Amino acid sequence: MTVQPPHVGDELQGLLDGNLPDARRAEVAAHVASCARCAREFTALEFAKQHAPTLYADAPLPDGLAARVRASLDAEDRRVQPARWTRRAWIGGAVAAAAAIVVFVRTRHRATIPELVAADFLAYDSGTALLAVE
Repeated sequence: MTVQPPHVGDELQGLLDGNLPDARRAEVAAHVASCARCAREFTALEFAKQHAPTLYADAPLPDGLAARVRASLDAEDRRVQPARWTRRAWIGGAVAAAAAIVVFVRTRHRATIPELVAADFLAYDSGTALLAVE
């Protein structure tokens, strides 16, 4: 039986931003090249970093959006045990937020962004989210 190396989800943002030491950067890049799950997460992070600033460049934000997002994230923060709230959760939140933005832009669904972000984060955190980039 072959032992799979651990996923590098915690370090994907560091790889994307160029914040990893050279030796670790090479290890993480090699893992991403050989792991479909980490490659999908890395591609989603790249997409979010590249496109998120332009998605709503000219659109006004709904009243109270910041307060609702903060309240949703605070509620989720209270639900998650502090020891588990690591960079992995931040990356999951970023991926879920990017997915929620894409879903919101494409479907113009009536659900609020905090609801979509919270639902996507819960799906990602439970391992049931399928991250696909078109």
